[in-house]
Amino acid sequence: MGRGQAAPWMVLALALALTFATTAFVAAGTRGRDEARFDNAVQNATDRLIARLEVYISTLRGGASLFAADGGMDAERFQRYADRLELERWYPGIQGFGWTERIETGLDGEVDEVHAIRFLEPMDERNQAAIGYDMYSEPVRRAAMRRARDLAEPAMSGRVILVQEIFGEQSPGFLIYVPVYVGGEIPADVASRRDRLLGFVYAPFRAPDLFDRIYGTEAEPRVDFAVYDGMQADTASLLFVTSPDAGQNSRRSETVRLEIAGHPWTVVFTSRPEFDATSARGLVPLVFIAGLLGTLWLFRLARGQARARAVAEHANQAKSLFLATMSHELRTPLNAIGGYVDLILLGVAGPVSDKQDEYLTRVMRAQKHLLGLINDVLNFAKLDAGRVHFNARPVSAGDAVGEAASMVAVQAEQLGLNFTVAGGPDVQAVCDPEKLRQILLNLYSNALKFTPRGGAVATRWQAVDSVVEILVSDTGTGIEPDRVDEIFEPFLQVDADLTRQGEGTGLGLSISRALARGMGGDIRVTSTPGAGSTFIVSLPRHLPDVVAESGAAA
Repeated sequence: MGRGQAAPWMVLALALALTFATTAFVAAGTRGRDEARFDNAVQNATDRLIARLEVYISTLRGGASLFAADGGMDAERFQRYADRLELERWYPGIQGFGWTERIETGLDGEVDEVHAIRFLEPMDERNQAAIGYDMYSEPVRRAAMRRARDLAEPAMSGRVILVQEIFGEQSPGFLIYVPVYVGGEIPADVASRRDRLLGFVYAPFRAPDLFDRIYGTEAEPRVDFAVYDGMQADTASLLFVTSPDAGQNSRRSETVRLEIAGHPWTVVFTSRPEFDATSARGLVPLVFIAGLLGTLWLFRLARGQARARAVAEHANQAKSLFLATMSHELRTPLNAIGGYVDLILLGVAGPVSDKQDEYLTRVMRAQKHLLGLINDVLNFAKLDAGRVHFNARPVSAGDAVGEAASMVAVQAEQLGLNFTVAGGPDVQAVCDPEKLRQILLNLYSNALKFTPRGGAVATRWQAVDSVVEILVSDTGTGIEPDRVDEIFEPFLQVDADLTRQGEGTGLGLSISRALARGMGGDIRVTSTPGAGSTFIVSLPRHLPDVVAESGAAA
């Protein structure tokens, strides 16, 4: 068997090895991606709960300050204050905002006390039922009130049935108390705090109402959760559960313990069927099958090339298909690498030393750089093959520039550049917002790469007749007039030394111009050698005919 005949079999062996390796990478990456997605959903849900309760606690602190400053409060003034809070609008899920006053009573020669609810807003039918109730008579409430009094801090109670539960099925709830002392100052010791306590500004919460208002607006919830009072997840301490079926047949679960105003909660998160359905696990066999098909295709292609190497058109088609296929296949393991490095940096696998953090950060930077190069090649291959589609709609130029600029501002600062975005009247362009962001990021990357420290990069926009122009200017090296058109050629940059320094593919500007033209616009440049360049992105203010007729343009 000659060398030419052996080459297709070598390609087959290498392609099979790559298929198995890629499948393994995809499987590992899928697991890591699902773990990261679930952890992110849990963290988001936890953050929303803590943030909302922190807002309520801050509001109660403000109310306590008002009582301490006034020294006295009547029902009318309290109602006016509560009305200004606009509880329903700004504090959804709160049952009320109230004041319970300490009253000393003498029983059998000893000093005892009650804490009667004097004010409670809004004064609806539920809250009216609570007026006059002695909070101190119930052990769970009393324990929280004592903790708030002695520590001079907000305190959350355990699970209770609110006095307001006068309709139908009684739902569990809890209360948060903030103490107020005589004279407004916090006494220095516990004995003085007990002696000088005036009462508590407090808020009652019905658990179903609170959690429904915090999470009920989610269009597509990704996790279920159950909230238990205390350190154990048992039925008797259940405060709230998202659905009766929560946790059934879930593939993932996580238990989080929170401390809110000095009181513990246990929250058990489980993945929803919708979350599990969006897992990329099903891609693993597809990747393997696609890899086998790709292997067979490469084998067939290699045999065809061995038999007919002189067919230039066939070779050109193979190039485009190879770029697109391999770019897709390479992005998956690179994303897996990035995901695992990110998880290690977050400490998921254990503590990370400073030196390990440094090395892992370099790995992450190299991964992102290589992924960017592959994305450039993939984007160019798609454009070259006419397989890019545009979703054109009116887009605010100011919003688009602001979003892209925010993604590179820190990098510009690290490079010692003056990075500015001019304000002014906003205008709308008809374009695909994601494609416009890609164009702007390419232009910013180009400007940051070739502008020396101490230079400037500025952006502004304007409406000129039927187009919107977005101008990105820099004070970089500039371009010779006879070489301006060359910079938009693929795989080419004007200065080879700068190209090597920037480690780019030379595709950014070529891709950007192709994207702009695909949306009915264009990119042009004006430049002065040694003084800098200005790239001008022009986009239509009205829907181009090519987009209006088909809904997409290549």
